[in-house]
Amino acid sequence: MIERDGTEQNLVCDATGTRYPKTYDNCEFFTMLSEAKADGWRIVQENGEWRHYSPSATDANVEFEPVEDLD
Repeated sequence: MIERDGTEQNLVCDATGTRYPKTYDNCEFFTMLSEAKADGWRIVQENGEWRHYSPSATDANVEFEPVEDLD
């Protein structure tokens, strides 16, 4: 999930609750996604909703639906 607090946002793993270590300004949405993906996070669409998974969740064999990449 994407957690927003005023003008800042952060990724939180939908499977484990792990927070991405960086916080971003709201205008840096695509930078946040790109950096998280470069660090091994998976961002996928499941049943019409976007889900965010940390590397530890992807190592636990969470099943992902294929979607077109955001980049």
